[in-house]
Amino acid sequence: MSSRGKTAEQYSLEALAASTHGNHEEAVTLFKAACDLEPDASVLWYNLGIEYLALNKPEQAVEAFTRAETLGEKTAELYNNMGLAWYGLHCYEEAERYYSQSLLINPAFPEALNNFGVLNFVQGNYEEARHFFEQAIAYNPTYQDALINLRDTYETLGLTELAQKIATQIDL
Repeated sequence: MSSRGKTAEQYSLEALAASTHGNHEEAVTLFKAACDLEPDASVLWYNLGIEYLALNKPEQAVEAFTRAETLGEKTAELYNNMGLAWYGLHCYEEAERYYSQSLLINPAFPEALNNFGVLNFVQGNYEEARHFFEQAIAYNPTYQDALINLRDTYETLGLTELAQKIATQIDL
């Protein structure tokens, strides 16, 4: 079948397969083709934004996520990923705004809690970072990124015994 006869759904399925195999450039091309065919499908724009994040292209990710939001996508996952994109652009106030929106929708979202913790850590707000990492782990006790970040935060705060205790939970 020629590419002319493909549907947005077919492009999307091919893009997801490409992404699963780590071919994010191809996934971007395929999601763009799907978006061209169905420009009002928020999920396609959201998935395009995810691929841009995977390629470390936060500016393009913000554009795609903003389009998804405009089309009605207003999920904790979208806002968390918007926060990641703004964080990648070093726009920390915008990142904070979107992490907050994510947590308003789902206060028990470990990834958003962890990301908010990272944002606080890089800004030198170690106690606040500690709070977010501890919350993330309370909701998902095996969440490795949050465990590593909490260990590092404990070390930064001089809480060596707590850092060592957390280190035993980290899969190396």
